[in-house]
Amino acid sequence: MLNSKKNQGLTLVEIIIALAVLAILASFACPNFIQLVKNEKLKSFANQVYADIMLARSLAVKHNGAKVEFSNNGYSVKINGDVTYKTVSAPDGIIVSNNFTNNELEFKRNSLPKFNGTISISNGSKTISIIVNLNGGVSFEAN
Repeated sequence: MLNSKKNQGLTLVEIIIALAVLAILASFACPNFIQLVKNEKLKSFANQVYADIMLARSLAVKHNGAKVEFSNNGYSVKINGDVTYKTVSAPDGIIVSNNFTNNELEFKRNSLPKFNGTISISNGSKTISIIVNLNGGVSFEAN
């Protein structure tokens, strides 16, 4: 008759094999998770830019005009000419670009923009564009 002892645990070889299988599975999941985090950071910042554009539109009515000044690493919302209302820096790895004259999205007192244009927000692998129309419409476009 064979040894009648009950199995009391795992051997060292079984634990090493289980950890190796777990490491292989994690190596497939980790790059996808990192890209997911980068894309969510991009979406979050794009939503913040959109909200601040809407803020500038509403401030334009109250303060006889407002503008959003863009740079590569963020933007500022300004009222009454050049009084800074709010400044926002882009998160690491996020690049902001636009095609507005002097990098300024300016709103008139009636909350309509002076010019139409596009703000592009990129993390290197994905770009979200915020499109501003002369009729005041603001929309998203993901590439």
